[in-house]
Amino acid sequence: MEMKQILLITDGRSNVGGDPARAAAYAAQNGITVNAVGIIDGDNDVLSSDEIKAIALAGNGTWQMVPLGMLSATMCTVTYRSMHNTLENIVNAQVKKIVGSDMLDIEPAMRLPLVRYADTLADETPLRCVILVDCSNSMAVKLKTARAAILDLLASFKVRRAGGNLAVIAFPGQSGSHYQMICPFTDDMELLKGHLNELKHRGNTPTAHAINAAISYILNDEQPFFV
Repeated sequence: MEMKQILLITDGRSNVGGDPARAAAYAAQNGITVNAVGIIDGDNDVLSSDEIKAIALAGNGTWQMVPLGMLSATMCTVTYRSMHNTLENIVNAQVKKIVGSDMLDIEPAMRLPLVRYADTLADETPLRCVILVDCSNSMAVKLKTARAAILDLLASFKVRRAGGNLAVIAFPGQSGSHYQMICPFTDDMELLKGHLNELKHRGNTPTAHAINAAISYILNDEQPFFV
């Protein structure tokens, strides 16, 4: 078993392309969890929180709106919370199939080993995560923090028994493209650090296109550079 995730980082609403929540739902149908972190900047939390929530709910993931200074910690929290929730649901389904009851209906003393088992699975299950970075013009002063947060997330994977691999896709991409592959899946910190310098602000916010690109990449392991 392998966990497949998409982690969206954005500071505003999608304004190009289709419905990002619909794209997230398609990801979930294909076994990919979609998590979302919205960066609060002035009044834009009012404008984007509903979309952030809709994307995560459709993608069977978790979401959070945070100020820029909390981005790194929040990316880690959202990623691991989502993993635990997914694996706990898997364990719960197995328990229900065997004993006919949900874990919450089982006596606490009998439930504790199951919760510990889910925690162990979360540490021992391989993880591949595509990070989608909003590089629209409003993100100009935030990309430095986003780069550091992405490196912190990969560093956190190093202490997992199963490790983990990150890929990074920017949206929009160069020359009018909707997205750009910044770094394919890797667990190499220096390689990732070098590629993150390619994150440049430009244009609008084609969130649905970026989610669809990540789905294609995860399922086919192909690199969607410019489309």
